[in-house]
Amino acid sequence: MRTTDGLMKGELLWAEHVCESPHEQWTVSNESRATAIDDPTDLKGLGYGMPTAIASDLEWYAVRPSVSFDEEHGYEQSGVVHGVVEVEGRAPFGLDEVSAWRCHRWWTNGSGIPKMVMARTSDREADVIFQTPEASLWTFSLDEHGWSQVM
Repeated sequence: MRTTDGLMKGELLWAEHVCESPHEQWTVSNESRATAIDDPTDLKGLGYGMPTAIASDLEWYAVRPSVSFDEEHGYEQSGVVHGVVEVEGRAPFGLDEVSAWRCHRWWTNGSGIPKMVMARTSDREADVIFQTPEASLWTFSLDEHGWSQVM
């Protein structure tokens, strides 16, 4: 389930991302399952690991005004994060004034893809699928060269 207020729910997923004050403060809370692996190089190709509960309750604060990207299809902003991250089987760890960055990009399907996404295509299976408010789907794959759109 996806709502307009930043709440997302699904099997083994709860996420709430709330804009407390535009371009100044966000609250980001997530509860889900992650995949624990022994060796980070196993991440690509292994396809499995130990399901592990993970949760975060974070506050993001701007430290500078947002800056438009050159092509006017988004903006970026520097900030700091405060909060706590919990991973099953480990002690919770806190974040206090940790340097953070956020960006917001938009473009029309079929138009030029912003510089942040590699302008190349892939015939691989999708690693992530985005659904737009108009219900169109964009599929992307991740490899050693970065993100690419799956065609």
